[in-house]
Amino acid sequence: MLSEADRDGLLALGENLPGIWYVPSTTAAERKSILRLIICEVVLDQKRLQGQVWINILWQTGATSEHSLQRRVHTYGDYLNIDKLRTRVRELNAAGKMDKEIASALNAEGFLAAQNCAFKGDNVWLLRRRWGIPAVKSTERAPIPSDGQTEPIPPKELLQLSALRRRLSSNSWHAA
Repeated sequence: MLSEADRDGLLALGENLPGIWYVPSTTAAERKSILRLIICEVVLDQKRLQGQVWINILWQTGATSEHSLQRRVHTYGDYLNIDKLRTRVRELNAAGKMDKEIASALNAEGFLAAQNCAFKGDNVWLLRRRWGIPAVKSTERAPIPSDGQTEPIPPKELLQLSALRRRLSSNSWHAA
């Protein structure tokens, strides 16, 4: 049987558990001992929730608690919020964003790529391709100087220049 002083000491220890846990002098072995004193059993299930690890803790008191954590995935097929990610990529793409801009937006919104890393333009390109989302074509053209002035080339002339470039590179023109 515990004395009143011992009981009060244990209660104070329980209320100060985070302080004891994080103090640099507490060793890993002591943390493990603390866990064994308060936890009876832990069950993990990686299949129950897509992209998450489900955790069930049976405490020494007989109480149970359920938790889930986003887990690191190797493929987007196991991704936690794949539908939300797909929808967001489609929205940003429809707004005219390029892959790198989409990646920056996804990172700012807290999305993580597979392997729990930040998105890059290449990740977005891969996902767009997989989901059949077309690339955004830039409609801006670099201005070409003409007589000391800078004017954009009209689209019709750009097509003509593009055709000319193809013919020149294929050596299909012969001198007459």
